[in-house]
Amino acid sequence: MNEDARRAAEFARRWLEKADGYGTSRTEDAFDRFFSEFVAFNRLYSHFNRRSAHPGTYDSTQATSVFVAAVGAASLMGALESDGAEADIQLLAALIDPVCGDFYLISDRTHGGRDTRANEKLHARLGSRSRNERAIGVLTYLYKLRCNMFHGGKGFERTQMQILQPAARVLRRIVEFGLSSLE
Repeated sequence: MNEDARRAAEFARRWLEKADGYGTSRTEDAFDRFFSEFVAFNRLYSHFNRRSAHPGTYDSTQATSVFVAAVGAASLMGALESDGAEADIQLLAALIDPVCGDFYLISDRTHGGRDTRANEKLHARLGSRSRNERAIGVLTYLYKLRCNMFHGGKGFERTQMQILQPAARVLRRIVEFGLSSLE
């Protein structure tokens, strides 16, 4: 492992340790856990982006397409499927189901409220047979959730636990897989 990768790994592991310090029953802790894990993920995808032959200009591209290209969609999805994350991914998909889901992640920037078409597309990606589409769908979901928490109006309502707990578990597995891909 080169020095840059070692520093990225050290940084990411430190933020995972911070995430481990939060409990699982309080909504505030669920927010903090997810944010801490996302900081670790951010460092990893930034590292992979700097090493990419086709670096992403936008943060969202780095967190999705560039990360998937760096670690491999089949390897990432294989790791998530074998590590028990499949049930959490299915739960996350159900939460944004266009027919019966209670959440949406993508807002209509012009009119406010739900962007039905974009949320349907994201939901479809989570159920795709293509591992590449599915991997990008999972990462897009997590990225959009982070954007909603950081920039949006999500508060510490108890209902947020439905989405934050499985999202944090999936994100944790992705960060651990990213760390193993550095070595």
